[in-house]
Amino acid sequence: MAAVWRGLKLGMLALTGVLAVVGLAWVASNWSDDPPSPEPEALRLPPASTGSPLFFKLQGVQAPVGESPETTGRKAWAALHTAAASAPDAAASAAAVGNKPALFQGGPLSCSAPQDCQKVLSESPEKLVQQLQPLAVLGERCQQALADPRYEEPRAPAMTLNTPLPSYQGAVNCGKWFRGQALVAAHAGDAAQTLAHFTHSRQLIDALLGGTESLIGKMVAAAIARGHLEALTAVALLRPAWSAQLQPLAAPWPADAMDARRWIATERAFATGSIKSAFTTCEGFMHEFSDRLFWLACKTGIGWLPNATLGVLDSFWLAHAQRAQQGLQVALDHALADAKRPDAGLHLSWRNTLGMMLVDVAKPGWATYYARQADMDLQRQAVALLLTVQAQRVPPAERNAWLDRQGLAPQLRARLNFEDGGTVLRSLPWQAELPGTDPRRNPWRMLAAV
Repeated sequence: MAAVWRGLKLGMLALTGVLAVVGLAWVASNWSDDPPSPEPEALRLPPASTGSPLFFKLQGVQAPVGESPETTGRKAWAALHTAAASAPDAAASAAAVGNKPALFQGGPLSCSAPQDCQKVLSESPEKLVQQLQPLAVLGERCQQALADPRYEEPRAPAMTLNTPLPSYQGAVNCGKWFRGQALVAAHAGDAAQTLAHFTHSRQLIDALLGGTESLIGKMVAAAIARGHLEALTAVALLRPAWSAQLQPLAAPWPADAMDARRWIATERAFATGSIKSAFTTCEGFMHEFSDRLFWLACKTGIGWLPNATLGVLDSFWLAHAQRAQQGLQVALDHALADAKRPDAGLHLSWRNTLGMMLVDVAKPGWATYYARQADMDLQRQAVALLLTVQAQRVPPAERNAWLDRQGLAPQLRARLNFEDGGTVLRSLPWQAELPGTDPRRNPWRMLAAV
């Protein structure tokens, strides 16, 4: 028995020695960080803007009656980025609740999937008029905001995931106001007013698409664009004789609208700023993980190498930027392929062990956002084709053959088809390639006049 006990002790000592050697080897491998890497040119943000009047007017669109929306918007923006103690006037203005103009609440102009918005918007002018009637102050401010249609967002002094973002409430509500007015005019048979209001709607969307830097800003603009296009299809159904006049309102978006590189660089700046802050303070990410191991690694620097971690993440961001440079379709194809791979979870790395675990957690899945951006243009092209079919009075039975002759890219043609005897144009969104039950992934069906 004594011999067995001695053997166990020797075995434990040997195991302890092996573990000690492995531990020392791991510490040695994780002791020294990489040198800082220069910021890749493709991920560098352009010089920051101080913000355009349109931006601030949309921030302050709900300023109390009698106050300047632009002035209120500037104060509200300052209040977001300044402690209330040092900017009490800004904070008070931002928090003011009295005498504000009303905003949209529900109703037909808040139509969204899975509703048939073409049907909803083409059926009841009384409900549209009723919804718009109490919003005259809002409408006047939306109109005035477009006097200078340049949209430039100011950039926050510090960029982290906790940095306050602009409010897009004003833009969303102005979009509803313009297309609501266009729909009411169309129901009344006033082509000139319909086109004028739709033109303002399109000006607002183009300004947002060309000027917003963030991913959320691009997604909000895409949602406003979807509402604009759905309203166009409603008018095309109500007034098919106007189809040729409506076509410019479904013209291609600004070139910047389909370029993902700008928001990739912005999202990278937010994430990098957050990670640098976490490495500096040993707070933030460590609290989210609720793991003292990360706090200890951050304090000691062992297994948690800031420069190595940021270098790996920059390689990831750079790969996305380079794909986006080849076009949104290339970026989308890669992202869809990545999204369909099984999730392998966290990976253990010998060097920079905890830093690489952070990399696994911090890598964003962008397939959904690429798909939404691509769907914005897919829907625009579908509406443009619908308007052209009606303007050219293509017989329903010949509409699919007509589509074949339009020189559409194969990937686009495969997603478009006339059904129900040529009276419905069906579009299959790119979001349908993703798993889940989001109603925006359902096919779009647009009635076409016969």
